[in-house]
Amino acid sequence: MDRAKRVVRLGADLVDPQLERVLSSNEVFAVGYLEQVKIQFEVHGLMRVKGEGSTQVLTCTFPLQLYRFQRRSNFRVRPLHTPPPVARFRVGPAADPIELRVIDVSVTGVALLMPEGAASLGAGTEVVSVDIELDADTYFTTNLRVMHVSPLKNEQPGGRLGCEMDGLDGMALRSLQRFIDQTQKRRRAMAWTDV
Repeated sequence: MDRAKRVVRLGADLVDPQLERVLSSNEVFAVGYLEQVKIQFEVHGLMRVKGEGSTQVLTCTFPLQLYRFQRRSNFRVRPLHTPPPVARFRVGPAADPIELRVIDVSVTGVALLMPEGAASLGAGTEVVSVDIELDADTYFTTNLRVMHVSPLKNEQPGGRLGCEMDGLDGMALRSLQRFIDQTQKRRRAMAWTDV
C-alpha cells in the first residue's frame, strides 16, 4: 500500500495547547460525518508541516481501517417526492381525520411534522390504522406509537413526532424497503450531479 497522505488544513493564527497535546499523543482518532453517518479512523504518522503561505497543515498516513457507525439500527431517509408524503389517521372514532407530513422514514419508524396549533399527541400515544402514503407506489396501513415529541430545528414552528411502526405485513415491508433503497440511490445521484 502506498503511503498516501490525508491532509487537514488549520488556520494560520491557530496556536492551541490542545493541538500540541494531540500531536504528542500516542493515540489519535479522526471523526467525521458522511451523509449523517459517523466515520472514524485511527490516525498514524501525524505531523504538522508548513502549508501554503502561513497556514499550518496536519498530515497522516492513509488509514488502514475505517469504521462506520450508524446512529440507528435501520437506515432512515428523507423523502424527495412532491407532493410530500403524508400519514392520515383519526385520534378517536368521532374525530376529524388528521393529515401530517412525513419528515423521514425507516423500516421500523417514521417522523411526522406536527404543525403549530395542531392537537398534541404526547409520547406513549398509540394510533391505530394509520394510512401512510410515501409515493404513488408506496402506501400502506400501520399502527403507530409516539416515542418522542421534539421541537423542530432552527426555531421553526411546530414539532416532530418520532413514531414506531407496528403491524406491517410482508408486502408493506418489502414496499417500504424498496422506497428507502430508491430514495438513497436518488440522493446519491443528486449529490454527484451537484459536484
